[in-house]
Amino acid sequence: MKFSEEEITQLLAKSYYKAAITNKENFSLFVSMIEELRSLLVQDSLYHAWTKLKITNELSDNTAKIDFLKSLEVDCFTLLTTSTISMLQKEFADDNSRGYKLFIQSYVTALNYKRPDVYLNIFRYDFPFSVQQKEEVKGWEKLNRYIMEGRNVESFSLLEKLTHHTALLPEHICGLKLSLARIQLYYIPDFKQAVVYIDEAAKQIPDSTAVKLMHANYNIKLQKFEFARIILLDILVKDPYNVRAYLGLGNSYFDEGKLEAAEKWYLDGLQINVFFVDLIKKLITLYGSTSLFSVKKNEIHELVQKSAAVHEGRKDSNALYIIYCKAADMFMFQKDYETAETYFQKALASDHSYPYAYIRMGTLNAEKENYQQANQWLEDALLMDEDNYEVLWEYGKLHGSMKNMDKALAVFNKCISLQPIMKTRIYTHIGLLYNAENKYDEAIAWLQKSKDAEPDEKQHYNNLLEVYAAQNNLSAEEELLKEASNKWPDDAGIFNDLAVNLFSQDKFEEALVVALKAVELNDSQDIFYRNLASIYRKLGNKTELIKALKRAYEINPSARNCNNLGVAHFNNEQYEEAIFFYKEALEKDNSNVIMYGNLAIAYERMGDDTNAELIWKESCELEQPAGNMMFHLGNFYAARSRYDEALECYKKLSDEKNENISYLLKIADIYKKKGEWLKALEYYQQIIMLTPEDANIHLMTGELYLEMKDGDRSANIEKAILHTKNAIDIKATGNGYLNLAMAYLKNGDETNSEKYFLLATETEPENKNFRNAVASFYLQQHKPERASEFLDFNKDELTV
Repeated sequence: MKFSEEEITQLLAKSYYKAAITNKENFSLFVSMIEELRSLLVQDSLYHAWTKLKITNELSDNTAKIDFLKSLEVDCFTLLTTSTISMLQKEFADDNSRGYKLFIQSYVTALNYKRPDVYLNIFRYDFPFSVQQKEEVKGWEKLNRYIMEGRNVESFSLLEKLTHHTALLPEHICGLKLSLARIQLYYIPDFKQAVVYIDEAAKQIPDSTAVKLMHANYNIKLQKFEFARIILLDILVKDPYNVRAYLGLGNSYFDEGKLEAAEKWYLDGLQINVFFVDLIKKLITLYGSTSLFSVKKNEIHELVQKSAAVHEGRKDSNALYIIYCKAADMFMFQKDYETAETYFQKALASDHSYPYAYIRMGTLNAEKENYQQANQWLEDALLMDEDNYEVLWEYGKLHGSMKNMDKALAVFNKCISLQPIMKTRIYTHIGLLYNAENKYDEAIAWLQKSKDAEPDEKQHYNNLLEVYAAQNNLSAEEELLKEASNKWPDDAGIFNDLAVNLFSQDKFEEALVVALKAVELNDSQDIFYRNLASIYRKLGNKTELIKALKRAYEINPSARNCNNLGVAHFNNEQYEEAIFFYKEALEKDNSNVIMYGNLAIAYERMGDDTNAELIWKESCELEQPAGNMMFHLGNFYAARSRYDEALECYKKLSDEKNENISYLLKIADIYKKKGEWLKALEYYQQIIMLTPEDANIHLMTGELYLEMKDGDRSANIEKAILHTKNAIDIKATGNGYLNLAMAYLKNGDETNSEKYFLLATETEPENKNFRNAVASFYLQQHKPERASEFLDFNKDELTV
């Protein structure tokens, strides 16, 4: 409703008086603002006028100015409320039906303009409602409470019901439809349904700026940022002071990851209206983001402090509560729980009747694994309203985290009964809880419910695929990916995932067809070509393998893709090409020791020992502590009989990892090659102490005693027999029996030697080497008949 000229004059005369008496030094500033408001009120309703009034930072930089602003706001909307109630009293007295119709219209107007200071006071007045009207009003009182408490999901069905009220005019329905669109867009699964409500709003008021704003928000959600910005900039051309357009532009850049541009638009919006809470919330969210938090967190404190000065004491406004909670949320997101708790406590001190801070304190304590305290906060919230969906949702999640699944399921079922529209969100959460507990069958059952409820939502497929992957259920994964590829035939990512799945099942031909489809759909993903190359490798198609890897390199000449090309050329024995790509890989990433190793081996194959040794040494300097690269350098020296340098490498590893058997074995082997038998024996004995049940080390120790040229020969043979028997006791093998036979033979014990030769062949009757060894034994014993029994394999391989 518009004020009469007399009402405007009386209202602003009061404001002039306050400005002159209480704040003479700022009088001229206030006069300009009062006159601006006058010109707006003459043309339009207070609702429209107040949204167009410029409430700049200049007006809010000291207490006196802020107090004047808040006083002006109270005077304006108190007059509006009083005038509305007076008008409704008269209408109810003349015609109850008309009075109630105008009551609903006045209520929805205030609701659409987000003025609880108006609609709450209208509801507090005792109008002469009929019994039926009173019952209906109770429902709208519940809606008011849900809106004030931020219970968006629960508001949805009541707002939907309100849109069908026969008392409403097109502008009222348009605003309500946009509220439904906002909730669908940001708080309910399947956000794309929001466009239905936006289109319905547009049918009511075709050229509505509010509808255009919501269209822009929808396109931001679709990540069509440029298109959204065209809409928003067009709004600003016609209405340069539309703060919601500034908010939308900031959001478009924020969601696109262009944070500096987002901040500029948010701050520019606040220059127009410092009271606009949504801008403050988004700035806090921006400053609390991962990339900015470390440098901007102090600005969150400053912003909250300034907002507190602006919003403290505003009648029937929960703005300060909302701002404190938003700041707390961002500190909680950054795991600064102490600061987050401080802000939640400030929110509760400003107004403890809203449940949000209780809910978030419950979540905060759950994240800290203070489950008992979390439970208490949420139960306190439930005391306010045991049917609060948002509280119950967090309460169920808490008991899921506590692995109290029976309790969690009971709570979640209540959530579904209260808000069936949220069932897929709940099904999914339950499924993921079971997946985290490795209860895959239960997880699949719940996640399948989500997929059945929303068959066109890709995330449900992804969730199921995650469970199948955890199960290593490749066949189920394959079936689901094929279903997804049929549903989304233009999604290259799905075909790539299917190719990986088929590859894992060794279905290489089928994988190839699918991988080629993936690169046909999207030729700009290097990972697709790397996967294609892996398939060609398995199929033995070296030419296509190289082509695929070259395409990956063209798309993204990263160190990884350079290295892969180097490996492919190396495997083709094209060592010069391999060296070229290995070098390029190291130019891009000189921190990867494996690529150094690849380059060194390529130089070895080229016979370039000088460069090979140099690269091995560089890799050792890079790898700290010493590990595989030092081991390879040791092997490099050992292969070239540079035993002292090899020992130096292995001993460095042994000093740092003195229980690594591989290193100790290498040291023992080098001492054997140097003929330092006792040193070799010392390391074998050390290994036996570490792994006394390892049959192989006992065998190797026995072999060493047989080869030893130091000490008493007879004693060494006896020790060889002892260690070999120990090996056989641990694990009887053909090699063990053969070694024992040879030891007895060297000791002159032909009876036991024969016994163990025969046991070797009995253990592995198909082993030609064992049969030849037995035949040789019998020939030495001048028993050709017995020898011939073991010569039916391959007589040409017999060695006497």
